[in-house]
Amino acid sequence: MDRDAEERFDKLEERLRESDHRILATRKLVLAGMKLLTGMERKQVEMQENQVEMQEKINALIDAQMRTDAQIAKLGEGMQELRAAQQLTERSLKAFIDSLNRGSNGH
Repeated sequence: MDRDAEERFDKLEERLRESDHRILATRKLVLAGMKLLTGMERKQVEMQENQVEMQEKINALIDAQMRTDAQIAKLGEGMQELRAAQQLTERSLKAFIDSLNRGSNGH
C-alpha cells in the first residue's frame, strides 16, 4: 500500500472510531430519554389516579355538605316552631299571672 492510501485508510479508521463514539453517545442519550419518559408516564398515571381519588373525596364532601345544609334547614324550621310555641306559652302565662294579680276568682 502506498503512503497516500495508508493515510486515507488511517483517516477513515479515525472517522469510523468517531462515528462509533457518536453512535454510542446517541444510544446512551436515547436510553436515558426512554427511562425519563417511562418515569414521566408513571407519574402521569399516578397523578390521574390521585385526581380521580381527589374528585371522589370532593364529591363526598359536597354530599355531606348538602346533607348538613338540609339538617340545618330542618333545625331552623324546628326553632321557628319552638319560638311560636314559646310565645304562646308566654302569653298564656302572662294572662294567668294577670288574672292572679286582679284577685278575681274568674267570676
